[in-house]
Amino acid sequence: MDAAPDSWFQELSIRFADGTVEVIHIERRETGTHVPRPREEPKEWAKLACHKCSCCPLPDGFRYCPAALSLQTTMGKLRSRTSVERVRATAVDGEGRSQSVETDLQSVGATLVRFAVFETSCPVGYRLKPYSAGLPAFTDSMNLMRFVT
Repeated sequence: MDAAPDSWFQELSIRFADGTVEVIHIERRETGTHVPRPREEPKEWAKLACHKCSCCPLPDGFRYCPAALSLQTTMGKLRSRTSVERVRATAVDGEGRSQSVETDLQSVGATLVRFAVFETSCPVGYRLKPYSAGLPAFTDSMNLMRFVT
């Protein structure tokens, strides 16, 4: 059972204290799987051979880690910022519903990491994808555990 394509956000906007806004658009397939498209050549750290997870079933010939490519595409836009900056982040799903939080950038980064694992073609995270249906974009670890157990 796949999660609906709009079960997680399609767009994430992050407003910083200095008034700047960074908007991250999430491109998806019809199945809801995120299709990372880095604007630049994938980084060395995104290569599967760089640091393949011990439980990863992808064959050695597979060039890039799908979750790492997602993180390069999303978090790469935030590399000039610090993790402790306070931000207002708003996630908008495919039906226009939104959820906003005021938090530190590190917490928004944690959301992007969960997204990269559950919503890309990462074979380990993909097995957990059905459990992410209905998971709010911004959720803490305890709520996440309630969804996947």
